[in-house]
Amino acid sequence: MAALGIAKYEADYLIAEASDAGSLPESVQVTFTQQAQQWQTELRQRTDAIQSLTELDTDLREQLLEQEQHRFRERLLSAGDSTPSNR
Repeated sequence: MAALGIAKYEADYLIAEASDAGSLPESVQVTFTQQAQQWQTELRQRTDAIQSLTELDTDLREQLLEQEQHRFRERLLSAGDSTPSNR
């Protein structure tokens, strides 16, 4: 990704989004707990990556961290609304 001019932390976002798009066949059922644990791991990885970017402005870093927390909450809430027939 560096050859494309994409920073490492942005590349991580792209890879994560791409893997979310088609990660499991429909025949594989993932429990809410398993999915929530995966999302929590991703949140931790993303927030660690943001925290490691020492060259970022403090306000920008806080905004990115807040956005990641918001993304995590939205995933949890939307998963509660999903049913197997809606996936």
